[in-house]
Amino acid sequence: MFQAPQYYNNFDGLWRSALSSLDYIYVLKGIKRCSLEYLDTDKISILQRFSRANDFCFELSDYKILFNREKAKGGFSNSCSRISVDSADGLFVVFLSKDRIDAQLAKHYCAISDHVKLGALLNYPTCCLHFFTKCVKKRVNKKMDFIRDALTEIRQHDFYNNRALRYFDISLLSHFPCSLDCQASKAIARERLLFLRKENPEIAKFFERHLKSMVIYSEEQGVFFSNDYSVDQDVVKYGNLHGTIENELFYKLKSTGEITLKSHNSILIGHELLDSDIGILLFK
Repeated sequence: MFQAPQYYNNFDGLWRSALSSLDYIYVLKGIKRCSLEYLDTDKISILQRFSRANDFCFELSDYKILFNREKAKGGFSNSCSRISVDSADGLFVVFLSKDRIDAQLAKHYCAISDHVKLGALLNYPTCCLHFFTKCVKKRVNKKMDFIRDALTEIRQHDFYNNRALRYFDISLLSHFPCSLDCQASKAIARERLLFLRKENPEIAKFFERHLKSMVIYSEEQGVFFSNDYSVDQDVVKYGNLHGTIENELFYKLKSTGEITLKSHNSILIGHELLDSDIGILLFK
């Protein structure tokens, strides 16, 4: 199974993913105004120690959340349920900022599910916030993943807005872009890549190399990508292939080494047409 490197040092195991570690860094360096993360109860003392040492503030939610894990996506989850703060299960939502009032406001807006005001504090573009709100209303009881909603045509897009590789702990964004060509999202991604090139060139190269990829996305069957691919009209050939799960679709894709594009949500694998729950994303 594909493994991304641990960026920086994950701060004594404080965060549950490498991207969470980077979001923490972005707040400390002033690149992000505020960040929303998830924290195990036994990590609170570590966070308190880092808060004192690095002069930042944090607030904890008055509830815990329990993720609805998706096997096909490697245990990743975009949706969750709120549970009692006294529960032995679940995670706290933690709001990080250099400004105490911002952390408190983020906590408040999250508690009342005001996505627009919370997103503004998290530095998400206005266009993407409206897109998210619209998608939330449209996809009641769905899995809160809006990658396919931003996909409207089959062509190669700039790699900056490749949010699909978040399932592999690779992304320059912390939000779902409203489109794969969203200029506001691209500006955020470029700023972060420039920061990484300065602070850790090796990680910056790793990000760019993998974000320039072909992605086959399915809510039910998994997410698969190859950063070794070429396009000739409607045929995509690829070498290496990574997936969130090694299932029947993974082995079909791996054994053929090529797909034929029919549309942004349908492909041919050999003579078999897949046009249900499929999204095809190409990044250069």
